[in-house]
Amino acid sequence: LIGTRMSEPPIPQGSALPAVTYEQVSWQGQDSLQGQGGLDSPRYQVDVYATTGDACKAAFVAVLNALRDKAGYFGGQLERIVRVKLDTRRKFYEPETKLHRRSVDVFVTHEEAR
Repeated sequence: LIGTRMSEPPIPQGSALPAVTYEQVSWQGQDSLQGQGGLDSPRYQVDVYATTGDACKAAFVAVLNALRDKAGYFGGQLERIVRVKLDTRRKFYEPETKLHRRSVDVFVTHEEAR
């Protein structure tokens, strides 16, 4: 549904739709009673864009399913992902671009890089 149409914002001019953008919007370290807990939990905003509401919803559901409850090592990364939490979801229509957009905040808790 999305293929390789994922990038940091903005969507490249002339891109095929639906497309996905993502960016880190905040970061929070995880503390424990013994001090720093060894985990990071950055928050990302993931946006799906499409020309129709139905196409946007279908692509958004595919993105949510791909992210839901992931854990482990992915793509040769060094830090272990402990948890992916889907948070606030939003729905927009952007009249100036005539695009439908759905957005979700995603917390990715992982081991700190050493």
